[in-house]
Amino acid sequence: MKKIPLTCLLLAVLLCLSLCACKTEEPADPKDTENPTQTTAPSETETAPPESTAPTQTEPVPSTEDAISWKQSYSSLLSELQGRDSIEGYFYAGDASLYSLYDLDGDNIPELFAKLGTCEADYMYHVYTARADGVLKLDVLSGSHSGLCGLWGQNACLRHGGHMGYEQITKITLKNGTLSEETIYESSSGDYHDLSYLPYYELDQHEGLSWEGNPHDDNQAVLDNLGGVPYLLSIPFADQSVYSGPSYDHSFVQTVEQAGTYTIVEEQWDYEGNLWGKLKSGVGWVDLTDIEYRSSANLPISANYADRPLLNSGNYLYYYDAEGGAAYGFSVAFRSYETLSNVRLHRANLAADSGLELTELYSFPQLNPEQPLVADVNFPGDMSAYAITFTDSKGINRTFILTTSGRNNALIFYEY
Repeated sequence: MKKIPLTCLLLAVLLCLSLCACKTEEPADPKDTENPTQTTAPSETETAPPESTAPTQTEPVPSTEDAISWKQSYSSLLSELQGRDSIEGYFYAGDASLYSLYDLDGDNIPELFAKLGTCEADYMYHVYTARADGVLKLDVLSGSHSGLCGLWGQNACLRHGGHMGYEQITKITLKNGTLSEETIYESSSGDYHDLSYLPYYELDQHEGLSWEGNPHDDNQAVLDNLGGVPYLLSIPFADQSVYSGPSYDHSFVQTVEQAGTYTIVEEQWDYEGNLWGKLKSGVGWVDLTDIEYRSSANLPISANYADRPLLNSGNYLYYYDAEGGAAYGFSVAFRSYETLSNVRLHRANLAADSGLELTELYSFPQLNPEQPLVADVNFPGDMSAYAITFTDSKGINRTFILTTSGRNNALIFYEY
């Protein structure tokens, strides 16, 4: 009998094993081959993948190494400050100095406010932030007679100051590495607002570094009920006059030029009973009493000195009163807030025995908000006046008188 080589025997065994394995596989379901892209739903025992969720608004949490790093950095800083009698020209006694922690930029690593000084009169806040390479000093802020207050969830804190009846609240923010402070309230009323303060620690009390997050507080509710200046004021009239001081005795500067919201930083009454507000831009003062009257009266027309931007634009109707000596007068802009028809400009005699006596100077069919009327006028006598008559959008005929104050040339415009 012929001997079978061992190699052939091994190959035969392997072939048998392969055939057995193929027989145990289930044939593929023809349905599965008809649409290879079709997928089947998971079985009851399988768990479907969770739906994606929107990112939460919680602050990022630093790693343990980051937490240890800023605590060590601030601990070294406090030890350094405690051993010094002055810093960058600011003198202070270490025993009277304090510090507080507050996260200004929302990275869950707090900034350190070192309140350094000898007493309330000379306290200054030296503000630091922790970085990977150590501590960076951001700025120095006034700390006299003041404390720090939180604003939960706003990445900002308040500095609340009060002394001898004066109160000031500022808002402190840190954006892109820049520390900013903005005054949001000032008053000399003597009534201080009740704000919640951050905890303070002496420089050698390193337990303050156990900070774990900004405190919850109700300081925003206090801010929502603030009065006084500064505040935002809506001025709906582009022609609202701006004066160099808080009365009509001061010179006319310009108009606000655009209707919008403006910041009033100071208020003052004049002896005529008008309340004036100073614009934050520093350009001048506006008559708040006049703004309130004009807003509530809902007048269809106004008259103010024509300012340079309007005159340069050329977008206006024009009248020149040559007979009235307007070459020595000034330009007045009549602006309408609705479409007015049958418009006429008159010279008015207020001293006429029969009442108001009008001499027509100029007429035009319409005056609309897009194009004011600029008139060069003059007031040669105490009783000199102009009148503008028109029919308003409701079909009512109306007459308005324009004259000036003999004391300070302030324009006086009223309905007759």
